Amino acid sequence: STAEDKTAAEAAEAAAAEAQAQADTAKIAVIDAKAAAEEVKAAADEKNEAAAKEARKAAEDAAKAAAEAAAAAKTAAETAEAQKLAQAEQAKKEAQVSADAAKASADAAETAANEAQAKADAAKKAADEAEASTADNKDAAVKARKAAEEAQKAADEAKKAAEDAKTAAETAAKAAESGAVIAARSAAEAAKYAQETTEQYCTVATLQAKIAEAQLNAQNTQQEAEEAEKAAAAAKLAAAKYKAMLDLTESYNHEEYDAEGLEQINGIIAAAKEKISAAASEEEVKTALDEAVAAIAEVEKASQKHPFTDVTKKDWFNDAVLYVYHNGLMKGVTDTKFAPKASMNRGMLVTTLYRMADSPEVEGDVKFEDVDHNSYYYKALVWATQNHIVTGVTATKFAPEADVTRQQIATFLYRYAQFMQMDTSVQSDLSGYTDANQINNYAKDAMSWAVGTKIMEGVDKTTLAPTHDAMRAQVATMLMRFANLEK
Repeated sequence: STAEDKTAAEAAEAAAAEAQAQADTAKIAVIDAKAAAEEVKAAADEKNEAAAKEARKAAEDAAKAAAEAAAAAKTAAETAEAQKLAQAEQAKKEAQVSADAAKASADAAETAANEAQAKADAAKKAADEAEASTADNKDAAVKARKAAEEAQKAADEAKKAAEDAKTAAETAAKAAESGAVIAARSAAEAAKYAQETTEQYCTVATLQAKIAEAQLNAQNTQQEAEEAEKAAAAAKLAAAKYKAMLDLTESYNHEEYDAEGLEQINGIIAAAKEKISAAASEEEVKTALDEAVAAIAEVEKASQKHPFTDVTKKDWFNDAVLYVYHNGLMKGVTDTKFAPKASMNRGMLVTTLYRMADSPEVEGDVKFEDVDHNSYYYKALVWATQNHIVTGVTATKFAPEADVTRQQIATFLYRYAQFMQMDTSVQSDLSGYTDANQINNYAKDAMSWAVGTKIMEGVDKTTLAPTHDAMRAQVATMLMRFANLEK
């Protein structure tokens, strides 16, 4: 349990503290012994035998004390290490218990998914028979076919949930290997919810098969079908609830939050589970889940931090810096500096777009004469060139070190959106900007799109500054807005 974890951790910390204290005592004792020895030497030099004898005794006592302190420090250190190892071993055992539970859930989910598919197959067979044997009762045949389709949908959902359970079990197994107790417990909980989701969808498939089969018996069709439909609806609602619980469990990573953030999230999840459990419809389940996910996102936003001392919470670009940093799109110019007002070069920008695309493997090369095949941006440039996202400033020059302008970043993002098959039809009338005539022909559609989608704004109400260099803060902001556009 969490309380036991805390007690074990506190015991290990206390042992470590005791070891450190004993080590400090030994260090002081050694210093005392050294001082006493120096006094012996000084007394001997002065031929003061009495003082030398006394100093010699003090030195012997100090040396003895130093030895005892060193022994105590060694014992304390060994105790601390033993407790640390014991704690780690206990953590592995607890994590393994969770991993075993997750594996059992995954196995049960797989069994339920297979059963759901068998029921769906039975429903299809019944529908086929109903269509063949009830030529005079087309209504029964239609109902049977609809039930068969619903059974197959349920079987498909059961299969997805079973796959979720398997993934959670694999996560729990990895956590167990490293003794990550909390991660293993969380994965086991996810696997359990996935199992229950699978089983509920299996129930839906079973009931839909029953509905389909009921159409073959005209005498019992109406009553049996109605009862089965009610039971199927209830099972489907239960499945939606378990799936929502699973989504909640997987909606955050506990390792990314401090104690205060985790406490807030646990409160949100507890309240959401109550709402989901009490929900009378799938719509209410969805609403409860969406509200909880949104609340968790707010906690995440408030809890997120970055290491940059030149970006504060008051800065208009703070959220954008958090976004690009935590999503691995942009790094600092140093470990502690983001340089928000510095410009960004073309090599950096093409690398950022490559990261947005999850850095796919590439083959081939580019024919630009001014790029280094060993540079950090080379793979990104090959990918972006092959996918028509970037072009050179000339046929043979890419200018990777040149600062990227606002119209260039708009163009790169516009082409990336087209590559991602996003809707780029939104356009804005730029005639209200006094410098719209400075936009190069190649960038006109891109700038109109960027402004129309609010990815880019003017530097003021009448100025777009298309040829101005884009600051790193502006690039970060545009990337965050683009990501929101994708959603």
